Parts: sequence; structure tokens; C-alpha cells
Amino acid sequence: MDKPAAVHDTFIRSILADKEIAVDYFRTALPGYITERLDFQTLAQLPGTYVSKELQKTVSDIVYSCEMKDRRHKVKISLSRFSSTTAKKNGSTEP
Repeated sequence: MDKPAAVHDTFIRSILADKEIAVDYFRTALPGYITERLDFQTLAQLPGTYVSKELQKTVSDIVYSCEMKDRRHKVKISLSRFSSTTAKKNGSTEP
């Protein structure tokens, strides 16, 4: 990951590590029919990544777990960031 992307990634991770900020973000970014079913008191950031080693130069993610209000289901929410700067250096135009 190039330096500006790494700085941005660290900044976003530090902000979204705050549960209140993460909950506010998800309430704003996700559709209402989803947020009304989630119990945000159970929101927890998970360690690790779902991004393969090959893609970690251009992609990073933050993964959360959250229970549904019905308590029968748990969902995982993944926020991914794609570094277009690195992709452009490699000749790709895909986001």
C-alpha cells in the first residue's frame, strides 16, 4: 500500500474504532430497512481481514459483527477501501 493510502487507512480505522462513530456511520450509510433490524448495542469490530494477501497492497477492510434484534441472526458488515492510486500505477481503471 502506498504511503498516502496507508495514512488514510490508519486515519479511517482509528475513527471507526470508536463504536459511537461506527454506529452513527452505519445508521447514515445503510438503508433504513436494514438499520431498523440491527441491534447496534451488539456492534463489535472484529480482528483480521477478509482481503487476501495478494490484494492487501490495494485493498483494505474493516469488519464488524452485529446481532439482529430478533437474536436469531448475526450479520457481518465489511467496509472496504480500494486504492485507486496503486491501481492507476498498474494500469487498471477499475475501482
